[in-house]
Amino acid sequence: MEKLEIFRPTEVEVREVKREDGSMGMHFRGKAITFNQPSVVMLDEKKKIYYREIISPMAITQAFIDKMDIVATRQHDTNYILARKKPNGEPSSMRMTVEEDGVWCEFDFAENQMSRDCAEQVRRGDLSGMSFMFTRDYEYTDKKGADGIVERTITAFRSIFEVTIAAWPAYPSTTSECREQMIAAITDETDPDAEAKKREAEEQAEREAEEKFTRERALREEQIDAD
Repeated sequence: MEKLEIFRPTEVEVREVKREDGSMGMHFRGKAITFNQPSVVMLDEKKKIYYREIISPMAITQAFIDKMDIVATRQHDTNYILARKKPNGEPSSMRMTVEEDGVWCEFDFAENQMSRDCAEQVRRGDLSGMSFMFTRDYEYTDKKGADGIVERTITAFRSIFEVTIAAWPAYPSTTSECREQMIAAITDETDPDAEAKKREAEEQAEREAEEKFTRERALREEQIDAD
């Protein structure tokens, strides 16, 4: 099955903790999946439409997460597993909880150089967000948004198998917010050219959305090729 990846605005943090043996280690906590927030602009190649994806809270329950086998990686590099949540209560190095705003994961970094490097990159802000991977067989509804781009709301997943700490967590609201601000700034009801300026701003915003999608898709393909 085709695999999909979604970048979301997320929160990540690393803090120092004391282990049971008295030694100090690094603990990670981050929001891997965010509810009710649009994704970056993407392309549905079959339907030939641009769309943003929104995850409904009903799409993921704690019972669903509990039965999944999910690994945590850095930049989708599956050669280096940071942690793993095994299914059905099996002993695991990662814990995932479904909360009101999304799905959070937390784990202790292992005592190896790759994990230490990752922890430091999160602390410095080089890796500043998360994304996740899932299979395409999910349930959704589509409706056209106010800016003409389809809003796709996911209501049920079949499988989620990876969460990753990422360098490019896309802030998908940026495009629409900038667009609205730009239109508001240049649209003056007393200006005889207001409508023309508004259309120009809308067209520019659509071009930026397409360019953003193209850049992010190229980055994802590079990451997959590297794996």
